[in-house]
Amino acid sequence: MNKRKNDNSPSSKKPINGFTHQDGSIKWNKLFFSTIFALIIVFIIFLGYEHFLGSNGTNDQLAKHLYQKMGIPGVFIFVYIVDTFIVPMTVDVIYPFVTDWSPLKIMLVLGTASYFGGVSGYWIGRLLSHVKTIKNFIEKLVGTHKEFIEVHGAWAVVLGALSPLPYSTICWAAGIAKVDNRKMLLACLARYLRMIVYYYILIGGLNLFNR
Repeated sequence: MNKRKNDNSPSSKKPINGFTHQDGSIKWNKLFFSTIFALIIVFIIFLGYEHFLGSNGTNDQLAKHLYQKMGIPGVFIFVYIVDTFIVPMTVDVIYPFVTDWSPLKIMLVLGTASYFGGVSGYWIGRLLSHVKTIKNFIEKLVGTHKEFIEVHGAWAVVLGALSPLPYSTICWAAGIAKVDNRKMLLACLARYLRMIVYYYILIGGLNLFNR
């Protein structure tokens, strides 16, 4: 008679998405190197804007256009939408247009928009999960991130806020899993840290590159 496989057997650890195993545990090495890789890609894009558009030419006009047509509310809305809904977009595309902002302004505008985006995504997942047909659809949408949330709770949201893990998707999954809303509010604060750290890395890297 075949013995039943233990939950900790290799087969139960079979990876079913980029950063987590089937049981929701994290593939730390891959997450770490993916975070570094994502930073490099964002910096290359950022550098491309600075050098090919020109810091004193087209880039200035593009930034001016952004201010005139959208302004701070427009930037806020863009980041909020990207981090609220599950869309194939990253808030990092906004950095080249706000290079003249102070760190405090970056943190307040981008950080606050992203924070409330995550909280909104959480409540979307939580409220819609009460409707069975919609819950089934959302669970398919968030995929294995639901197991990730169930294993790590609010800490999964912190990781999603700081790493290449899909922040909005994880926030929706946290709502479906009914993570404590007070813990959720605290976990999403990590998004402020992420915004300011990325800003300093990009600006610092640009300064080193231009020496």
